[in-house]
Amino acid sequence: MAEARPAPARVRVTGVVKKSEPNTQAWAQQAEASPPKAK
Repeated sequence: MAEARPAPARVRVTGVVKKSEPNTQAWAQQAEASPPKAK
């Protein structure tokens, strides 16, 4: 469970980091708040 959460969250955040650094923090917080979505 813990491995499936950071894996998808990091992969998607990588794409956001290149587009906007400030958005990365907001995206990371939403991903952690909605673990079922990443699954």
